Amino acid sequence: MATVMHDGVAVRVAGLELVLPPMSAQTAKAHWARITAMQSGQMDLPDQLELTIDLVHACLLRNHPEVTLEMVEQHVDVGNYDELGAMCFGRGAWLRWVEVQAQLAGNVLPPPAPEADGRGVSSTPASPPPPAGGSETSIH
Repeated sequence: MATVMHDGVAVRVAGLELVLPPMSAQTAKAHWARITAMQSGQMDLPDQLELTIDLVHACLLRNHPEVTLEMVEQHVDVGNYDELGAMCFGRGAWLRWVEVQAQLAGNVLPPPAPEADGRGVSSTPASPPPPAGGSETSIH
């Protein structure tokens, strides 16, 4: 297995533990029209899957030249393509994706530590997270 040259997120593909770094500028430029079409909702699910496969493959190749497109095609599915796609955009996009998923599930995440997202030190202390579950006065 090749030496990991770029930091990223650990993923398991075809039984291998791999490091998925963010996409390079070269990859972003090559796929920009497709990326913006997906982000604007102008792309159907099969095309979204195909783009995600291409992006994940390109990102994995940065650290793992032995990874084939077929290996990635076997790993990407309708259950993980949006998560893997977010990972290709780097830590900032990954954190935004996690926040959106939590909001969709009805949860509110505490703000990330300032050093985790690159926004600097907060001028106000973070509020505690809301209690889990409904309150006794909520209607079910």
